[in-house]
Amino acid sequence: MLQTLPLNMSRKYVADIYNVKEVTLCGTADLSFWEAVLYKESLLPYHEGDQAILLLSAIDAKWRGFKFREFVITVGVCLNEKGTSLDGYYLPHAFNSSKLLAFSERVFFHTPYVQGDIQFDNKLPASVKLRVFVDKSVVEIFANGKQCVAMRVYPDKEESVGVSLRSQGQACELKSLDAWQMQDIYACYTPNGSGGFSEPPIQADSDTN
Repeated sequence: MLQTLPLNMSRKYVADIYNVKEVTLCGTADLSFWEAVLYKESLLPYHEGDQAILLLSAIDAKWRGFKFREFVITVGVCLNEKGTSLDGYYLPHAFNSSKLLAFSERVFFHTPYVQGDIQFDNKLPASVKLRVFVDKSVVEIFANGKQCVAMRVYPDKEESVGVSLRSQGQACELKSLDAWQMQDIYACYTPNGSGGFSEPPIQADSDTN
């Protein structure tokens, strides 16, 4: 059941931050995945077509002498079951370069902040090197050598077996793409009958005496 808030509810901010460097990206994501995530929070995703709407934001700022960088991932939510109106955003993941500020966010405001090493550059054209690891239900994404996102995904469509790339809102250039099929770590091991696995036998070279 969707829990709604009064539209005339006043908003209060803890702090005003000035001279902030910010980069914000709007994109789309698998709708069925975010339906499952938001269902646990009694929320519904706003969607365009069959895609959920994500908003990614990174800032470089200073507050009361604290220099910090922040990266947040939010998903659009809707107050009606049709998902046709963008009524707000839900915050499932957030990172702050300051351990103190991340701790304060978690304890005092109950937001999902964790400390992370965030590299920020607002120069154009932007260049990003991504390394994406997919291991069944686990996806890890490293941006420019730093871990950015790690989450579990549960595709429920039979055709969800490939990888695609696209640019949202602005043209971009794909300079290179390399893909590897990771080897199963259990491929060379056999069950030993006691609930474990036996290591493969060591094979000697053919010219060994």
